[in-house]
Amino acid sequence: MSKGETWLRLVEASIARHWNRIVATRRYIHAHPELGFEEVETTQHIAEVLGHAGIPYRLGPLATGLVAEIGSGQATIGLRADIDAISLQEETGLPFSSQAPGKMHACGHDGHAAMLLGTALVLQDLSDRLPGRVRLIFQPAEEANPSGGRLMVESGFLDEEPKIHELYALHLQPSLPFGMVGVKPGVFLASSDAIDLRIRGRSGHAATPQDTVDAIVLSAHVVVALQSLITRRLNPTRPVVLSFGIIRGGTRHSVIAAEVELFGTLRCIDHETRERVLELIPQVAKSVAAGFGGSAEVCVRPSQPVTVNNHQCVERISRAALAALGTGSVVRMDEALMGAEDFSRFAERVPAAIAWLGTRVRDQDPPLHSSKMTFPEEVMALGVRLFCQLVADFFGIL
Repeated sequence: MSKGETWLRLVEASIARHWNRIVATRRYIHAHPELGFEEVETTQHIAEVLGHAGIPYRLGPLATGLVAEIGSGQATIGLRADIDAISLQEETGLPFSSQAPGKMHACGHDGHAAMLLGTALVLQDLSDRLPGRVRLIFQPAEEANPSGGRLMVESGFLDEEPKIHELYALHLQPSLPFGMVGVKPGVFLASSDAIDLRIRGRSGHAATPQDTVDAIVLSAHVVVALQSLITRRLNPTRPVVLSFGIIRGGTRHSVIAAEVELFGTLRCIDHETRERVLELIPQVAKSVAAGFGGSAEVCVRPSQPVTVNNHQCVERISRAALAALGTGSVVRMDEALMGAEDFSRFAERVPAAIAWLGTRVRDQDPPLHSSKMTFPEEVMALGVRLFCQLVADFFGIL
């Protein structure tokens, strides 16, 4: 390649050369979704593409996923993509729809993996221009609890030399217009905790409720009380979401249930509120159940802490987006969103930032975690350009 050509022009030419491979990778991963810590075929496919391109990689540090490196030297920038799917039956109608019943890439991780793989292919083409090292992390099990990001950090991954100086991730977002980059310094995403409740009463015949303690009625009162806790006992200026997605109980229409299970999620955007509500949930659930003659057990399964973006890293993403995607491509968000990300585990340890990459082309595009969620594949070219420009900005490449 000519030394006189600009970085962006070289990146664009390289994307064009590798475009068919990027699209094929996305479609393969989408058609073969694997849940957290099961991403064997996904890992193998990515490894095969990297190996064919002559890009050094190593499997791990967990049982699935891999890490590639391009360039050499001490200065190191990290780029991360998650690769797992979720438990959901796909309804997109795509010709490359999921071939695994009940599993689907509904959060865009197929696109994330393909964008990072495309970035690796482009940076390999331009490796003679890199004055340092790019570490590309294909991370498993973002959706799991404990998650891949947490276990990677606990394994000592971030302590490996040369250490990552800054780390970045992009997340596809159907709520943003196509090609727009959503950024926010500081708190970007909420914490996430799984809340499991077991409400116990006393079973009996539905015709003689006076001889029973109806666990279904108890559970209804507990849910209402917990929602009142959120709105009446916590600071209303600090957002909190408590949602129950599963309620399970009863065996027959004429039998009063002895036990009901509820499974929910708690989202907060600051540590103090999170600690306070986690203290209050068991108190409220147990006291309400006891008041009706029953009992409650509460199990909290901490998932992810608040995702906090480093201010300087956000500014780098903004500069890179303006350079790679053009004027007007950056949206500065005023408020954190109540979604959660295990990128937070990395951001606790190194200067890091994650940004949204908009995919919306219609007003009613299905949201993340929808059975009909998909995205225009052209957005992946924008993601590769943005990743490559982040590398250029980090190293001062023109």
